[in-house]
Amino acid sequence: MSAAATPKLPISVQSIAPIRVASLRATLASFREQGGMWAELLSFLSKNGTAPSGPTFTLVHSCDPQIVVEVCAPIDEATQLPVNDRITAHVLPAIRAAVAVHHGPMQDISNAHERVSEWVVANKKTVVGPAREVYLKVPIQGDEITAVGWDNVTVESGTHVAGVLAMSQNAHALSFAHIIKSAELACTAILSALILRTFYSWQIYTSLITVCAGIALASVAEVSLSMADPIRHVVSDYKR
Repeated sequence: MSAAATPKLPISVQSIAPIRVASLRATLASFREQGGMWAELLSFLSKNGTAPSGPTFTLVHSCDPQIVVEVCAPIDEATQLPVNDRITAHVLPAIRAAVAVHHGPMQDISNAHERVSEWVVANKKTVVGPAREVYLKVPIQGDEITAVGWDNVTVESGTHVAGVLAMSQNAHALSFAHIIKSAELACTAILSALILRTFYSWQIYTSLITVCAGIALASVAEVSLSMADPIRHVVSDYKR
């Protein structure tokens, strides 16, 4: 009898609040070089009397053609850090993320990333930001990174995806969802003129005529459309 297939990691869609971090960004030859980045960041915080206020995490900005990562340590709003040409304090915006939780050896974390990527494709989502590795349980104490304990870690693998709230609805086709969202171009032009008194060239306003005409034709053909559908799409932009 063949061995049972390994069950897939469950995926949850989470709203992640804005978070202030101290971070260090670098281009690496391999992910193993992150160790030196963490040592530099945590040592910097320790020397300035500060400790991470929550689980540390890595933002993976790029894997191809170069590996670009940013190691991040959450810090309190009141924390003041000296000027540093490598480490900066800033606020990461709120996002909606598809998340898988990995329990086990750190060397197997790629399984969680692959599972999230698989889910994104299967659910027709769009990735709009860097992937995150949130280290819920790793052998880091203060500014010390130990050599043992990496065979039993707990790490969240998350990917910033767009339109999760709206695109998860099955009331209409995904293509129609994008048609509705294209109406935001006209809304932006109108509200800019009415509220900000900002006006664009006549060519831009003329091009919006064809956009609005296309939206009208698609709406007439989509008999299942309800008012809840466009509202969900507008709300999704503020959830990202």
